[in-house]
Order: sequence, then structure tokens, then C-alpha cells
Amino acid sequence: MQIQQANPDLLVVIEQADRHAGSMAQVVIASIQTLAVTSKRMESLDPERFAVLVIDEAHHATAISYRNLLIRLGLYPRE
Repeated sequence: MQIQQANPDLLVVIEQADRHAGSMAQVVIASIQTLAVTSKRMESLDPERFAVLVIDEAHHATAISYRNLLIRLGLYPRE
């Protein structure tokens, strides 16, 4: 992972399939599909632990799955 190579002191974890980031992860890499597939996965994200959110292909961020993530992390107002 390029993030890990550039920042070897960071704990970078992938959230996907059977892999879960856990509370010690400093950087979580996940697809919106992985997070949106079950509510448990998105609900396990602690909004207090995220300082930065990077959305690849941000033009998709208006989709409900992205909005739900943004709401969960306190970055979008609840409707």
C-alpha cells in the first residue's frame, strides 16, 4: 500500500470481506460497497476517530450510500 510505504509508522488497515479495521487502525481503506453492504459495517465506524475522509471519484458522493457514510461520520446533515 502506498500510504503505508510513505508513512511506515501509521497502522493502515483494509476493511473488506473478512478483514475488519478495528479500533487501533489509524488509516482505514474501504470501498463504499463494502461499507454499505451491511449497516453493521458502517455503524462500527466511530466518527470521533476520523479526521480526514478521502472519496475517490467524488462525483458519486451524492449517491445515498455515500450520503449515509457522510451522515454517519458527522460530515453531512441528517435529513
